[in-house]
Amino acid sequence: MLEYILQWHVLLSGVLVSLTVAWFVFGSKRSNTLPPGPPPQPIIGNLGRLRGKQGKQRYRTLAKMVDEYGKDGVATIYLGSRPVVFVTNFEALKTIAHSDEMSGRPTSIRDELFHRQGLIFTDGEAWKEQRRFALTTLREFGMGKTWLQDLIIEEAQELIEDFKSYRGTPVDPNHHLLPSVCNIICAISYGQRFSHKDANFSRLTRLVGENVTLTATNLLVEYFPFLRKIPFSKYRARYLAWMANVGAMSAFFDTLVEQHQQSLHDGEPRDYLHAFMLEAEKQKDNAESTFNSHQLMVSVINLFGAGTETTATTLAWAIVYLLNNPVVYDKVQTEIDGVLGDGQYPTMDMKDRLPYTQATLFEIQRLSNLVPIIGRRAMDDVTLNGFKIPAGTDIFPMLTAVHEDARYFPDPLAFKPDRFLDEDGNLRSKVDGFIPFAIGKRFCLGESLAKMELYLFFVSLVKHFRFRVPPGASINIDDSVMGLLHAPKPYNVIFEAR
Repeated sequence: MLEYILQWHVLLSGVLVSLTVAWFVFGSKRSNTLPPGPPPQPIIGNLGRLRGKQGKQRYRTLAKMVDEYGKDGVATIYLGSRPVVFVTNFEALKTIAHSDEMSGRPTSIRDELFHRQGLIFTDGEAWKEQRRFALTTLREFGMGKTWLQDLIIEEAQELIEDFKSYRGTPVDPNHHLLPSVCNIICAISYGQRFSHKDANFSRLTRLVGENVTLTATNLLVEYFPFLRKIPFSKYRARYLAWMANVGAMSAFFDTLVEQHQQSLHDGEPRDYLHAFMLEAEKQKDNAESTFNSHQLMVSVINLFGAGTETTATTLAWAIVYLLNNPVVYDKVQTEIDGVLGDGQYPTMDMKDRLPYTQATLFEIQRLSNLVPIIGRRAMDDVTLNGFKIPAGTDIFPMLTAVHEDARYFPDPLAFKPDRFLDEDGNLRSKVDGFIPFAIGKRFCLGESLAKMELYLFFVSLVKHFRFRVPPGASINIDDSVMGLLHAPKPYNVIFEAR
């Protein structure tokens, strides 16, 4: 056994030496055409500067590096041996967002399972076709429809009852926010909502939540893929756990697809799954069709992953920011009480009568920076701010840097909902630099749905509860976790019924 261990250490040392030599020979040669950036270290590139930093401090450190070492808000930062062009300049970000040549997605370990299909981690003509279909279908089966408002209100009512059942004892809000939002995606994609106590539905929400968490724990493997091959390492264990989670989600959705297949010709399409299957049948003789079973599976996983955690996490941030800004909390609650009667739930036609409440939601979105960085890839050789960027290079626009740019938001780290209001107290129609759903060709597919959900859930919660920090606990806006989403660290809160 000792001999085996010694041989393993010798082998590992040899691999590390080889990687170091390879980095010096190939990786340390910075392209003359890429934007300037901080000098990288062997193997790890510039990742050493992020060591020990969490949440907000991590992306603020990245933005500071771009401004310090780059030019006009554009810099090359090495993640491992991989050069990535980071962008904090809003004008450059808009150029990227509206460019076909910079609309690609970075390559990823996810490609091993998803094969660059779905709605999020794909690009090229397949992405264009599927995005067009998704936008049309989501509009038809939900976004902007009266039935969807009624469904969200129904979910809000069940959510309120869930929190009331704790009778003032502390609870992690995400345990109930996630199922409520997930049910909305169920209705659109599957044509049915579920009781929060349904065992299969509970399993689905658990899988969706675990998927986001496990994906975040595998971020380092994206830049050092060999880590997932090291036996008995935490990196391999995390990677295998993520694969198992995706497999379990796929098996779950397989059942839904089979059930829908049995009623494929029963009337008009009634949900996303049904509409996709009918389109696939129409194109069954088209050899170039992107409508296949794997594409459907990954698309549904994307809809649940992106459409559930994002809204639930924003609502979790909303509670944190109100607790840390009691004056704002009082003003929001007073405005809502002036429009809604006791026991009443909000509707979309009340929205214009709640300008301060909407402004507060916007400020929560701006400072929580749910998706602080978006991944792009140059599909062809392109020029950005005078720099020539080769095809295949990753380009990472930093939405968070724009949201914290004093040119657009004076005193940017302060929580000031009034910045979204005009001098008469009305909601401003447009605020430069405010882009929580991104912009351009790859703006968020579910923007309209998310806006409706956030407004209806947020107003319902504030109307029915006063949030309290449990005795002896603290909930800090700077305690956050950086993964695919920027989320508050898990916390418990007391929902005091009003």
